[in-house]
Amino acid sequence: MAKVTSGWTGTLTVTDGASTAIVTPKDRTSAFEVMTTLGAEIVRVFGVTTHNAWCTSSGIFQMTGPSTFSVTGTGTTEARMGLSGALSGASEYTFPGAYTGAVIPGYGLRTKSPMVSVSDGSATSTGANASTGGAKSSGASLFAFDDFSGVFTISASLDQGETYDAHIWRDDDRPPLVRLRVRSVSIRRWGVANNQARIEARCVEVKS
Repeated sequence: MAKVTSGWTGTLTVTDGASTAIVTPKDRTSAFEVMTTLGAEIVRVFGVTTHNAWCTSSGIFQMTGPSTFSVTGTGTTEARMGLSGALSGASEYTFPGAYTGAVIPGYGLRTKSPMVSVSDGSATSTGANASTGGAKSSGASLFAFDDFSGVFTISASLDQGETYDAHIWRDDDRPPLVRLRVRSVSIRRWGVANNQARIEARCVEVKS
């Protein structure tokens, strides 16, 4: 996961030969959203999915490409993505630092969210009513799995009422990035080992 923060400035750029993909982050965003947007921009500019990126268990981005390419960042985006200068002269990179707001459970995470609920509208003259009520954010659940030490560290981070982007596998057609605002956090035992636990966080899936 990546914490959503304000104050993003500058750009993130990937250059491969004569082609350049540039992303200008919104003022309020996360490292995950910036990298996801960069991936879409690479496809738009280069025409194919030529580069891949992921993060390590230490919250550090890695990128690969089919040939030599460069990665540069400016403004606050540079440091927040874990960069400290241009990366060039190779076809794969490990960013020098962790991205800002990294929350990475050792054994993964799971979310449950219907995204939007619609309440019943007002009754008509016939007594019937339809789902014409206003759309609103629905309740969501976030489960993070780790050893006890990791769980307590993550719990302290999540229990601040902040907003996070989580990159997950989804069972529908919506994008893999889900934005959650944490409401409350609790810790439960998990698994058969005596040193593992899970975080259960009540959240609301939001758009901003």
